Amino acid sequence: MAKDENIINKEKELVEMVDEFSILFLDEECSKLSSNLVKKLGRKREVPFKRGKLTIWASAVIHTIANINFLFDEKFSPHITFDDICEYFNTNKSTVGSKSKFIRESLKIKHYAFEFTQRKLLVEYLQSAFIESDEGNLLQIKNFEENSQKKIIDELIESKGKRYKLIPPVVNPHFNKIREPIINRHFQKYLKFLK
Repeated sequence: MAKDENIINKEKELVEMVDEFSILFLDEECSKLSSNLVKKLGRKREVPFKRGKLTIWASAVIHTIANINFLFDEKFSPHITFDDICEYFNTNKSTVGSKSKFIRESLKIKHYAFEFTQRKLLVEYLQSAFIESDEGNLLQIKNFEENSQKKIIDELIESKGKRYKLIPPVVNPHFNKIREPIINRHFQKYLKFLK
């Protein structure tokens, strides 16, 4: 079934809006991920952005990409704030937040979704993940020799995780980045206590 002209025009405008924001505040990769998300929404039987303000949908698309790529966390680069999004598009946080939640739920998007995650995050995530060998053994990707690691990770990214039986890491790599400063802070206090 062909899309009607109105939806085609809205999709094109929405892609332009998220591209402009991404190039200004983020980077080319985030621009591509955001455009891919708009196009995936446009392929739904009931296209959600057929109704409502495009500025709200653009904000929600950027919010979704930022959320799953940890771009609201200052430790990550590029980095933006929720305010950056809402100020640029002149939108309301609660409306954008609920639309972003709708997008994640309707497309079943979680962190490290292959289609919408920056490559550097996927590589970090996959290095901590396990694959199952033909014999049923679990092998952690980071324990492979460097060239084999790269080959496996490239194949997994290219096949969107379907090339091998993938078992997610026990601990999300992002969680370690959050915990590390907390552990170090407590460790420093403990050292002072011992003196």
